[in-house]
Amino acid sequence: MRGFILLLSGFFLSMSVYTQQIENKENNSNWKDKLAIDGNLALQFGTYTLIGGNPQIGYRITDKILAGVGYSYYLNSVRLGTVSYNDKLHGPTAFTRVLVTDNLFIRADYQNLKYVLDTVSDAPPETFNRDRLFLGGGYRYPLGDRINFTGGVFLDVLDPVARPVFRAGVEAGFGRW
Repeated sequence: MRGFILLLSGFFLSMSVYTQQIENKENNSNWKDKLAIDGNLALQFGTYTLIGGNPQIGYRITDKILAGVGYSYYLNSVRLGTVSYNDKLHGPTAFTRVLVTDNLFIRADYQNLKYVLDTVSDAPPETFNRDRLFLGGGYRYPLGDRINFTGGVFLDVLDPVARPVFRAGVEAGFGRW
């Protein structure tokens, strides 16, 4: 059952809507102008409830390379008949994103996550840590001056039975990605 819940968590996390980082491009000589805010927010309610987010802050090393850190926190609740499963995961993240062309990118995300799985029963929650390293890339399609549709495929290379994760979303920001 734990694998099922983790699979559902990965699926719902991959369907989160990603936000575009906010940046100031007027004067790139100042280090503050090279900072970017990124991340995602996930909300779903019903039989499968998911609430969480992953705020990130990055530093633009060059016009094409962005690296940063963040923190993930997600709370999942699954109700199957009379049984409920609740779990949460949280932990630090680090990422690097490289624009290969104006629209193609590659990305690496490292996550050190703590999982807490709980059921309705009187048993104590099960807790474990897991490192994840997602490698992949994708395509950005501009929908306007500051809005992009983004899609990508990523694989957790630390998980020997990992399946590809497809992420898609709409990015909106004040500047170029």
